[in-house]
Amino acid sequence: DIIGEVIIIKLDEELQEYRNEIGNALLKVHPNISTVAEDRGVKGELRVRDLNIIAGKDKTETMHTEHGVRLLLDPAYVYFNPRLATERHRITSLVKDDEIVVDMFAGVGPYSVMIAKYAKPKIVFSMDLNPYAIDYLKRNIEINKVENIIPLEGDSAAMIHDLPPADRIIMNLPHSAHEFFYDALTCLNPGGTIHFYTICERDSLDSIFAKLSMQARSMGSKITIDRLEELKTYSPTMSVYSADIRFSDLDLVDDW
Repeated sequence: DIIGEVIIIKLDEELQEYRNEIGNALLKVHPNISTVAEDRGVKGELRVRDLNIIAGKDKTETMHTEHGVRLLLDPAYVYFNPRLATERHRITSLVKDDEIVVDMFAGVGPYSVMIAKYAKPKIVFSMDLNPYAIDYLKRNIEINKVENIIPLEGDSAAMIHDLPPADRIIMNLPHSAHEFFYDALTCLNPGGTIHFYTICERDSLDSIFAKLSMQARSMGSKITIDRLEELKTYSPTMSVYSADIRFSDLDLVDDW
């Protein structure tokens, strides 16, 4: 991954003794990069990367740019996936004028800021449990000179019930978004859309959406999968998926 001036790589065990040589080689190949860090996996409740700098400056805070949006962040303290730039732009293009948007796991604001910059939402509520992420989100709001974003630090499953009903909810927490789906659904306007991200075994995809459908039915409603895409491979048997899920009254649509 390239995030601003930082390259993040993963190394197999047999390459560990060459990590500094690999890091310095990457600096030579990429003249705009100042730091190369090894990703040793995610850690803690906030699932941030454990980074070990192997070449360049001892600094991981950087300015990342995508589709004209500038994002200040430090991948050692906040989660950020640069590979979703096209997906974020796609979601932004779907936002209609005066929509109420909830970004349940906003991080430093890549979805929220892009939506506020290029669409015309009524308001974007941007939540995250990570205080570092919320701090960067506030700074990115200023950097990009955008309005109509309200940063909220804390548990999104609890906070979302204090907000007005949403027209669109973004659930970019692939490892555990399903745990928050019921809360999101109860706070979505009929006809509204949830942008749902999940990591799962490829042969378990049907069962995951069947469970989500059952949750909707327990509320006297139904869901329709308007769009489903495999975004990237996660492991030999698992992938990351994006689903646009529309919430409707029970008697208006067919089962997903």
